[in-house]
Amino acid sequence: MKIFTIILCLIIFSCKRESGQIDEKAAIEKILELIIESDNTENIGAISELYADDAVLLPPGGKPIIGLARIRAHYEFLFENFDFQDLKFETDETLVSVNLAVNSGNTKGKVIGSSSGSTTEVNDKYVMVLKKIEGNWKIKNLIWNKNPQ
Repeated sequence: MKIFTIILCLIIFSCKRESGQIDEKAAIEKILELIIESDNTENIGAISELYADDAVLLPPGGKPIIGLARIRAHYEFLFENFDFQDLKFETDETLVSVNLAVNSGNTKGKVIGSSSGSTTEVNDKYVMVLKKIEGNWKIKNLIWNKNPQ
Protein backbone atom coordinates (compact mmCIF):
# COMPACT_ATOMS: atom_id res chain seq x y z
CA MET A 1 0.00 0.00 0.00
CA LYS A 2 2.90 2.36 0.75
CA ILE A 3 4.30 1.91 -2.74
CA PHE A 4 0.90 2.67 -4.27
CA THR A 5 0.61 5.84 -2.16
CA ILE A 6 4.12 6.97 -3.15
CA ILE A 7 3.43 6.35 -6.84
CA LEU A 8 0.11 8.18 -6.60
CA CYS A 9 1.81 11.18 -4.93
CA LEU A 10 4.48 11.24 -7.65
CA ILE A 11 1.82 11.18 -10.37
CA ILE A 12 -0.17 13.98 -8.73
CA PHE A 13 2.99 16.09 -8.23
CA SER A 14 4.03 15.48 -11.82
CA CYS A 15 0.61 16.53 -13.16
CA LYS A 16 0.56 19.71 -11.07
CA ARG A 17 4.05 20.62 -12.25
CA GLU A 18 3.14 20.04 -15.90
CA SER A 19 -0.07 22.04 -15.46
CA GLY A 20 1.94 24.93 -13.97
CA GLN A 21 4.33 24.80 -16.93
CA ILE A 22 1.38 24.99 -19.32
CA ASP A 23 -0.06 27.98 -17.45
CA GLU A 24 3.31 29.78 -17.55
CA LYS A 25 3.75 29.05 -21.25
CA ALA A 26 0.26 30.43 -21.90
CA ALA A 27 1.16 33.60 -19.99
CA ILE A 28 4.30 33.98 -22.10
CA GLU A 29 2.32 33.44 -25.31
CA LYS A 30 0.02 36.25 -24.14
CA ILE A 31 3.05 38.58 -23.82
CA LEU A 32 3.97 37.74 -27.42
CA GLU A 33 0.43 38.38 -28.60
CA LEU A 34 0.39 41.73 -26.78
CA ILE A 35 3.71 42.93 -28.17
CA ILE A 36 2.72 42.05 -31.74
CA GLU A 37 -0.72 43.67 -31.29
CA SER A 38 0.94 46.76 -29.77
CA ASP A 39 3.43 46.97 -32.66
CA ASN A 40 0.60 46.71 -35.21
CA THR A 41 -1.45 49.40 -33.43
CA GLU A 42 1.57 51.53 -32.43
CA ASN A 43 0.52 51.43 -28.78
CA ILE A 44 3.59 52.74 -26.95
CA GLY A 45 1.87 52.57 -23.54
CA ALA A 46 1.08 48.88 -23.88
CA ILE A 47 4.59 48.11 -25.11
CA SER A 48 6.14 49.91 -22.14
CA GLU A 49 4.17 47.66 -19.78
CA LEU A 50 5.68 44.53 -21.33
CA TYR A 51 9.34 45.32 -20.64
CA ALA A 52 11.31 45.12 -17.39
CA ASP A 53 12.85 48.40 -16.20
CA ASP A 54 16.33 47.01 -16.94
CA ALA A 55 15.42 45.33 -20.24
CA VAL A 56 17.84 45.21 -23.17
CA LEU A 57 16.95 45.25 -26.88
CA LEU A 58 19.61 43.88 -29.20
CA PRO A 59 18.59 45.03 -32.70
CA PRO A 60 20.37 43.67 -35.76
CA GLY A 61 23.44 45.70 -36.63
CA GLY A 62 22.79 48.18 -33.83
CA LYS A 63 24.03 48.97 -30.36
CA PRO A 64 22.18 47.54 -27.37
CA ILE A 65 19.25 49.64 -26.19
CA ILE A 66 19.38 49.45 -22.41
CA GLY A 67 16.60 50.36 -19.98
CA LEU A 68 12.90 51.02 -20.31
CA ALA A 69 13.26 54.76 -21.00
CA ARG A 70 15.57 54.14 -23.98
CA ILE A 71 13.43 51.27 -25.24
CA ARG A 72 10.38 53.52 -25.09
CA ALA A 73 12.27 56.26 -27.03
CA HIS A 74 13.30 53.64 -29.60
CA TYR A 75 9.68 52.60 -30.14
CA GLU A 76 8.58 56.24 -30.36
CA PHE A 77 11.14 56.76 -33.13
CA LEU A 78 9.98 53.62 -34.94
CA PHE A 79 6.30 54.58 -34.72
CA GLU A 80 7.00 58.11 -35.98
CA ASN A 81 8.91 56.82 -39.00
CA PHE A 82 7.37 53.47 -39.89
CA ASP A 83 4.01 51.73 -40.08
CA PHE A 84 3.93 48.13 -38.91
CA GLN A 85 1.37 46.00 -40.69
CA ASP A 86 0.19 42.45 -40.30
CA LEU A 87 2.97 41.44 -37.93
CA LYS A 88 2.54 37.90 -36.69
CA PHE A 89 4.66 35.59 -34.57
CA GLU A 90 5.20 31.87 -34.51
CA THR A 91 6.78 30.25 -31.46
CA ASP A 92 9.35 27.51 -32.00
CA GLU A 93 10.14 26.83 -28.36
CA THR A 94 9.40 28.09 -24.86
CA LEU A 95 11.48 27.02 -21.88
CA VAL A 96 10.26 27.99 -18.41
CA SER A 97 12.05 27.98 -15.08
CA VAL A 98 10.78 29.47 -11.83
CA ASN A 99 11.45 33.15 -12.59
CA LEU A 100 13.07 33.03 -16.04
CA ALA A 101 11.81 31.91 -19.42
CA VAL A 102 13.22 31.80 -22.93
CA ASN A 103 11.04 31.97 -26.03
CA SER A 104 12.27 31.67 -29.60
CA GLY A 105 10.48 31.82 -32.90
CA ASN A 106 9.80 33.86 -36.01
CA THR A 107 7.98 37.06 -36.92
CA LYS A 108 6.51 38.00 -40.28
CA GLY A 109 4.72 41.02 -41.65
CA LYS A 110 5.46 44.38 -43.29
CA VAL A 111 7.10 47.64 -42.32
CA ILE A 112 6.29 50.70 -44.43
CA GLY A 113 8.37 53.86 -44.33
CA SER A 114 6.11 56.77 -43.31
CA SER A 115 7.76 59.33 -45.59
CA SER A 116 9.08 57.10 -48.39
CA GLY A 117 6.22 54.63 -48.61
CA SER A 118 8.73 51.84 -49.25
CA THR A 119 7.67 48.44 -47.97
CA THR A 120 10.00 45.99 -46.28
CA GLU A 121 8.91 42.42 -45.70
CA VAL A 122 9.61 41.20 -42.18
CA ASN A 123 10.88 37.63 -41.92
CA ASP A 124 12.89 37.51 -38.70
CA LYS A 125 13.89 35.03 -36.06
CA TYR A 126 14.05 36.08 -32.42
CA VAL A 127 15.07 34.98 -28.94
CA MET A 128 13.32 36.58 -25.98
CA VAL A 129 14.31 36.20 -22.34
CA LEU A 130 11.54 36.93 -19.86
CA LYS A 131 11.77 37.51 -16.14
CA LYS A 132 8.98 37.10 -13.62
CA ILE A 133 8.71 40.32 -11.62
CA GLU A 134 6.15 40.56 -8.84
CA GLY A 135 4.22 37.66 -10.37
CA ASN A 136 4.16 39.05 -13.94
CA TRP A 137 6.30 38.06 -16.90
CA LYS A 138 8.29 40.96 -18.38
CA ILE A 139 10.63 41.04 -21.36
CA LYS A 140 14.22 41.19 -20.09
CA ASN A 141 16.18 40.70 -23.33
CA LEU A 142 15.09 40.61 -26.95
CA ILE A 143 17.35 39.91 -29.91
CA TRP A 144 16.32 39.36 -33.52
CA ASN A 145 17.67 39.25 -37.05
CA LYS A 146 16.60 38.30 -40.55
CA ASN A 147 15.94 34.74 -41.58
CA PRO A 148 17.97 33.59 -44.57
CA GLN A 149 16.15 33.91 -47.89
